[in-house]
Amino acid sequence: PLVARVARLIRERPELRVAEAVRAAGVARSGLQRRFQRALGRGLLAEILRVRLVRARALLAGTDLKLEAVAERCGFASVQRFSAQFSRAEGMP
Repeated sequence: PLVARVARLIRERPELRVAEAVRAAGVARSGLQRRFQRALGRGLLAEILRVRLVRARALLAGTDLKLEAVAERCGFASVQRFSAQFSRAEGMP
């Protein structure tokens, strides 16, 4: 239930930071990390990144937003960070 609650929060707010997710969960970061790993097969940060990239793909495909706006709406600190993460995940810029 805890992982489901935090995962739902991440989907609702992809700009959420790890520290905010941990605070919302009310457990230690390491404990939340272990629970995510056990339940989803990936850690907390990996889940946040996955959700951000899913949202970014949708925005890139369905809107005319510039990269800066997509990066900001998806919670990336900069266009460069977004581009690097997207390229790594998609295998293309």
